Amino acid sequence: SRTAGYEIGIDLTGDQAAVDAVHAYGNLYAGIYVESSASYATISHSVFDHVNSLNPGNFGSGAFGVLLWGDHNTLKRNVFANQNTCSPQFGSEGSGVEVYHGSHNMIKYNTGWNDVDFTELGGAGATGNVYLNNKFYAPGEFLVTRGSGDHADGPVKSTVLIGNVAHGAVVSYDWRPGEGPLLIMRDNHVSRLSQDGGFIDKGGQVIGF
Repeated sequence: SRTAGYEIGIDLTGDQAAVDAVHAYGNLYAGIYVESSASYATISHSVFDHVNSLNPGNFGSGAFGVLLWGDHNTLKRNVFANQNTCSPQFGSEGSGVEVYHGSHNMIKYNTGWNDVDFTELGGAGATGNVYLNNKFYAPGEFLVTRGSGDHADGPVKSTVLIGNVAHGAVVSYDWRPGEGPLLIMRDNHVSRLSQDGGFIDKGGQVIGF
C-alpha cells in the first residue's frame, strides 16, 4: 500500500482484523500500519526485520515494524529485529512497535533485538497501553515515552509494564506536575531506567522493576 509518498506493507482499518504469520522487511515505512479507525485487531506470529524506509517528508519518522494509531489492539508472539536505519534528523531511526495516539493496546510475548527502540510512544491523549512478558536485547532502548513537556508528541499516560525482560533502557521524560503517571512498572528486569521531571517520585510507580 502506498500513502503520502511512502510505502507500507499492510494497512489495517475497521474492527477485528487478524494478521498472522507475515514477514515484513525492506523498503517500507511500516510493516503494518494500524490506522486510528482500527480496533480489536490481532497481529501474531509475524516477523518484522529490517523495515527501513523513512517518511520523505519527515526524516525523523519511519522504519516501524508496526505503527499503531488505533485502540484496543493486540500484538502477540511476534519478532521485531533490526528496525534501525540512518536518519539525517536523529542519526538513526526505527522502532519495532511505534504507538502514536493509540490507547489500551496490548503488546505481549514479543521478542526484539537491534531495533533503535523496541517501542516508542507518542501522541497527546495516548493512554493505558500494556506491555506484558516481552523480551528485548540491546543495543537499543526497550521503551521511550514522554510527558506534556514534549509539546509536539506528549503526553502519553499510564503505560503499564509487567514481567518484561529488557536488556535496554526504559526512558521517560518531560513529565509535568499534575498530569498523573507516565509509567507503571511491576516485576520487570530492565538494564536501566532513565527519567527526568521526577518520574520515580512524582510521575509514576516502579514496583519490583
